[in-house]
Amino acid sequence: MPYKFQTPVTLLLIPVLNFIPVSEAREQQNIGQLLQLSIEDLINLPITSTSYFNEDSISVGSTVSIISTQDWQQRGARRTHDALLVQPSVAIFPSFLGQYSVRIRGFAQPDARGVETLWDGVPLSSFNLGTADINRPNIHLNTLNNIEVTRSPGSAFYGTGAFHGVVALNAFESDYDTTHATIGAATNGYYSSAVQVSRAIGKHHRLNFALGGNGQNDQDMRYIYTDPGSGLTASSERRYQYDTQTAVLKFNSDPKQDLSYKLGLYYDNNDQDGFHGQGLETVATDESEVDSDIGIAKFSIKQKLDADSSIEAVTYHWQQRHNFAFPLANGNNISIASKEKRTGADLIFRKQNLFNNTQLSMALGYRREKIPDSQRTVRNPSGAVLVNADQPFKGGNRTIHSFLFDNNTNLMNDKLILRYGLRYDDYSDVGSQTTPRLGIIYALDNNHAVKLLYGNAFRAPTVVEKTGNPRINSDPNIQPETIDTYELVYLQQARNSMTEVVFFTSKWKDSIIAADTDNDTVADLFTNSGDNHSRGIEISHQADINNWQLRLSGSYVRSKNKSTNEEYATFPQYIFNIGTGYRFDDSLSMYVNNRIHLQADNRPAEGTLTANELRDYWRTDLNVSKAFNRNLTLYANIRNLFDRENFLPSMEDMEYGIQDEEISFELGLRYRFDN
Repeated sequence: MPYKFQTPVTLLLIPVLNFIPVSEAREQQNIGQLLQLSIEDLINLPITSTSYFNEDSISVGSTVSIISTQDWQQRGARRTHDALLVQPSVAIFPSFLGQYSVRIRGFAQPDARGVETLWDGVPLSSFNLGTADINRPNIHLNTLNNIEVTRSPGSAFYGTGAFHGVVALNAFESDYDTTHATIGAATNGYYSSAVQVSRAIGKHHRLNFALGGNGQNDQDMRYIYTDPGSGLTASSERRYQYDTQTAVLKFNSDPKQDLSYKLGLYYDNNDQDGFHGQGLETVATDESEVDSDIGIAKFSIKQKLDADSSIEAVTYHWQQRHNFAFPLANGNNISIASKEKRTGADLIFRKQNLFNNTQLSMALGYRREKIPDSQRTVRNPSGAVLVNADQPFKGGNRTIHSFLFDNNTNLMNDKLILRYGLRYDDYSDVGSQTTPRLGIIYALDNNHAVKLLYGNAFRAPTVVEKTGNPRINSDPNIQPETIDTYELVYLQQARNSMTEVVFFTSKWKDSIIAADTDNDTVADLFTNSGDNHSRGIEISHQADINNWQLRLSGSYVRSKNKSTNEEYATFPQYIFNIGTGYRFDDSLSMYVNNRIHLQADNRPAEGTLTANELRDYWRTDLNVSKAFNRNLTLYANIRNLFDRENFLPSMEDMEYGIQDEEISFELGLRYRFDN
């Protein structure tokens, strides 16, 4: 939807939706609470993505963080990956087809996949791509309540996609009646608008609705490259133009009733032009186009069996369309049009008090995924069609049956917590896999805990890795890759501060890569190859001191391909996030965020290029928020405050990396229509 229609449509919905009657239930918030989320509030947010029971930061058996709406707003985040850039040992790298891929704890391998994206629990990673980064790079932040990021294996709970970690997007919903609108625009052509509405329908039902759209116009971002013919330095431009619309509609019954249900409908469209493409193969015209949308329906029904137990059935279905286009090295252009379907169902049993000290959950799962259509078209520079053929993986399908149990046992008057789980998956095409996890948590007191965590994960080959594509064949004996991660965690939390220190080591075996088997520098076979190790330390500290707000994190990570003895130098050895906020009074606040990468090279992990050591990355963003009353807040963001020329390491042979954003100024407002 073009911008000239997008914002008026979004805003015209506000008065229409505001006619829905408002119930008596209402949240009482002062202006100061609208500007900042305290540590105490953050600690009290339940963690929902790591278990079938809500967990807190002390008892959770994974390394997980909650990114709140207030957090990404005060950092001026615009796209989904912007919101993630506050985590230690989490980096976002430019890669194939304009994606910005999430990499966790050092494994910056070009072929690396395995960070699962969930949208209200529905897995989005594509069957043929193994990631949601290309198709769903920008689910609108103003349609979300928060994001939970797990920086450790999640296969014991979610299966194949959650190999390195999980990004769980929790869509907007509210327990009280509200109507909230946001609109903003920036000097670089960025624009955004959104509306959120929650209304009680009768005594026992609630309707939640969110609609958002954003994008940016042609950026004319200059990049330099070495001309392969002359060997001289040349330059070209990329547009980095995109437009996204996201919509969520949820209809819920009262969860306190013995029988309750939820219906959710989700839609997202992403259209981006002129992003980076394949790098050195097409340096002078290195642009790509992506046009993709997805529609999801999800339904769940839950029956309480008694005061401590329940059984729930959850089912979902989604259909996705994605079209890609990019230039080839010989001057031709290729476009790929595919359709994908996925259906899933889970039957979940929960028992709150088994033997008075154990929470028990078990689930049976079913998942069916299919590529009903996929075609590639090759055209010459004049537009004439040279090839129009089906992709080798057209018609590819997979069925997965799974069983899991996930338990929590408290001992020694709740000072010792055991977290243990096991998942079994049976694949129609790659056999079966068993995935365990274990956590031993010792509470030193109510505010301090030490954890020893173990997680195993696997990633089954995608349909492309199983069948190959026109350029790369597949090893008929290809198997899932596996990883084992060990973590030692110290956690301290108090009313106004929270500190976490994590030591980790990971061993990744039988990694699936696109290998060059005939030594012509061109990948020709998807196969299992080599072992990889990663180790490091993560430190996070958050504190509220009078009117000051501190949000600090840092990581040191070393990772290596043990088979080639080569380090993954693309991943920054050091990552620092330094956020400082100050509230001048109950209506005015300022926040400065610094994102720093040190010691990162621009080269693929396998070392096929000469390493280009990048200048250290340091970006400073400024946010100022002014609440004029309980309903109206005006905000201003300056991204890249000092207009520093920053480059991100590339995963796809893009010489000198990918230039980050130039300075831009954004002005916007948020308005609550509540009385």
